[in-house]
Amino acid sequence: MSAKVAGHASVQDVREVFDALSDESMRMNSRRLLVDLRRVDEKFDMADHLIVSAAAATNLAHLEKVATLVAMGRKKGTTEEAARQRGVVLRTFTSETEAVSWLEAW
Repeated sequence: MSAKVAGHASVQDVREVFDALSDESMRMNSRRLLVDLRRVDEKFDMADHLIVSAAAATNLAHLEKVATLVAMGRKKGTTEEAARQRGVVLRTFTSETEAVSWLEAW
């Protein structure tokens, strides 16, 4: 399953997106997810990133693998670390080819 997200985003917006992705992935019985966030405009500080990361990890824990795709220079590693701490296999990429390859491997 894949999703593209675009536009200006608040922390609440992103939390709602992860909630919707959780519902849809369960409805579709998906095991892996690619979330393209390259067109999301956000100005999150570290505290915001931690909140968003926790929401991603909580809402997507039922999936085998989750790849997030962000614009070059936007990868911070916060989401990956929060996900790992919650037992979620999530990686963030700046290359769609690498993200898809990682999702397909295993």
